[in-house]
Amino acid sequence: MERIKGSKLLIASGIALLSVMLALTQCSSGGGGGGGNAQSSQLSLSGIAASGKPIAGATLTLKDSLGQSRSATTAADGTYSLDTTGLTPPFLLQISTNSSTTLYGVSADANAKTVVNVTPLTDVIIRSWYGVQNVSMSTAFSAPASNPAPTPAAVSVINSIVQNTMQLWLNQAGVTSGTFNLISTPFSANGTGVDLVLDQTTVNPSTGSVIISDGTTTQNSVLTVTPSNGSIAVSTTTSGPNGTSSSTNTTVVPVQTAQQTALDAITASLANFATTVNTKGAALTVTDVLPFFDPALINDGLTRDQFAQNAVSNLAGRTISFTVLSIKSIDTTNTLADVLFMLSLSQGGQTQTQTKEFFFKQVSGNWLLSGNQRIASVNVDAEMRTNQGAYAGKGPDINVDVEPPQNTVSGVTVSGGSIWTSATLTKSGIVSDPSGTLDHYFINSGPLSGLPAAGTPFTVTLTKASGGGTVSYTLPINSWTNEAISITNPTASTLADAHLGSPFIVNWTLPKTFPISRVKLSASTYTGDQTLSQTIQCDTEGPLLGITATTATITIPTTCSGMPVLQVNLNLGVEGVNGEREQVIYQFQ
Repeated sequence: MERIKGSKLLIASGIALLSVMLALTQCSSGGGGGGGNAQSSQLSLSGIAASGKPIAGATLTLKDSLGQSRSATTAADGTYSLDTTGLTPPFLLQISTNSSTTLYGVSADANAKTVVNVTPLTDVIIRSWYGVQNVSMSTAFSAPASNPAPTPAAVSVINSIVQNTMQLWLNQAGVTSGTFNLISTPFSANGTGVDLVLDQTTVNPSTGSVIISDGTTTQNSVLTVTPSNGSIAVSTTTSGPNGTSSSTNTTVVPVQTAQQTALDAITASLANFATTVNTKGAALTVTDVLPFFDPALINDGLTRDQFAQNAVSNLAGRTISFTVLSIKSIDTTNTLADVLFMLSLSQGGQTQTQTKEFFFKQVSGNWLLSGNQRIASVNVDAEMRTNQGAYAGKGPDINVDVEPPQNTVSGVTVSGGSIWTSATLTKSGIVSDPSGTLDHYFINSGPLSGLPAAGTPFTVTLTKASGGGTVSYTLPINSWTNEAISITNPTASTLADAHLGSPFIVNWTLPKTFPISRVKLSASTYTGDQTLSQTIQCDTEGPLLGITATTATITIPTTCSGMPVLQVNLNLGVEGVNGEREQVIYQFQ
């Protein structure tokens, strides 16, 4: 199959947009004619067919879930509309761009009146769905009743992994809305926004290759479909003048009815959780959130009650929502699931997003948050770290952080990546947390000439303080970047320059080789040398920040656990949609 290449089309002003007028069937009853209500009851499907330019004057064919067919002709600007009265969604759409290239689309919801775009990216989405089932697109379109189109929940999962692949470019083109959807959000084929991204994109359906370039920065992605385990994986590398970023993401595609039912129940449970948080506002209590948590929940060493307290501390007074990003696993036999979500938090006119991994278990018929069953918080991050202030230096590194409840772990080691073999982590102090007091263990590789490939596993082993014995967790790094960012203000590093107890402004730069999901500014304060085990650490959160934020005001307290602050780390964290991580630590002492 030939490659599909977008190209810009600037539509001259003054050219009228063509529309497709559908014939309305008139009704009659009794002795009169009429039929005046026919138009109000008509259902219509609309959208645009484009590949970086409008696909004009082409025949677009729709088939519903029963195989019924309708067709329309696209207008000069690529738009179309057709009557869906009497049809049963979900819908499949087909359009030919030329004699050898055919693009497909699929509806993103269960509505007969909706928007469905047809582009090279919607083509990737629906081909992936059938590819996981070893069904060709042409076979599926010819017999949709025998080869059902995906449910809205399944479409959302595939759309998310494809859209994340494009998100860097969508952001740069000004398409930053959290509600944007490749399938169902209207756009114009006018050389800007989404159409500009399509113009920069080359898709090869036969190889799964998606290449995007603006002439300066180039992104190469390969989408791989594996029918044997029902998964889709996307590997991406982006290179530009400032560095290179790489990621690998995988999602299970819920093709089985039991999987789809479980996913629907999980998303409904989180939606109800969000409604509770949003309705209660600042009055949110532990009692409000406990019904959503498995009574046997263990997450990062926290019990159900401690986890609930953490949730209340972080969410009270904020408005939240969840969007499925990918499914790591759905075990319908043991009723367990591991799902990656985008969490959106809003407060005071600001919105911040972050990627969150949630573990679920079906308890008494309800899918509840069950936790990762780990006895401590364990993080292995490939990051680009920039140290500034009293301690300067930068370079890509691997950073391992372990935070167990105090006195529950006596030692931690890590192996992996041809970097460590049972290396011992340093115990570096005590963390004061809303859920209780935690010990802190860490190790950092220091600057590396090259980072391990995305997907490289690292094994962290914890020795229990009570009763001995060990427990090990293996975590892969799914992404890395060597593009550096920096804090540009402040520029001095004495403790006085941290302006303890007073608000001060912090400015920074942002990366350009991966799509940003979260920008976070915080401060860690210490009662002494932060490398000593007796030193107490307290953390101060900055304001909620959007993904384009480059400045914020923070107030760092003068005391930590009632004692004077003697050292401060100003922490800037930037996370990518696909797990990329930037860390800037500005030290005052």
